[in-house]
Amino acid sequence: MARKWMFIVGCLAFVGCVLPAASIAAPVTCNDPVKTCDVAIVNPTCATGTCTASVNVDPVHFERGKNNIKAVWTLPNGFGFCPQASDGVFLKKDDSNDQFDQQGAEGPSGSGRCNKKKFHMRAKNTKSQSTHPYKIVFHNDAGTQEYLVDPTMVND
Repeated sequence: MARKWMFIVGCLAFVGCVLPAASIAAPVTCNDPVKTCDVAIVNPTCATGTCTASVNVDPVHFERGKNNIKAVWTLPNGFGFCPQASDGVFLKKDDSNDQFDQQGAEGPSGSGRCNKKKFHMRAKNTKSQSTHPYKIVFHNDAGTQEYLVDPTMVND
């Protein structure tokens, strides 16, 4: 029995060392139309031909009754949204209730071909209790590697 507990404690300690707290996305509720709801894109990596990253907020919740909330996704240094490649933040499903306005990428603030570091969207949030899977598409500054992230937004 003691070996079982030592194994469990050892596994938990290992996981705590392998997964830094910054890499674990937490939900956040955005509820102030005057302030910006910020989402950081973190830990871009490529493995076996697939490039991905994480976000520091997943899912993003938009509080019921709070409308026209500005959401901004920010990329780390060395990466950007490429206008030529149609990069950005996109809903995976049709926005039949017209809940979001894509306002586009902001920049230039980098030196490479893909130099837009921020992407803006407005959450109208007029229809409650709907979940919106979305994707983030971006490149390294040189535009040679495409990255894809698949988080979620929720109108509460």
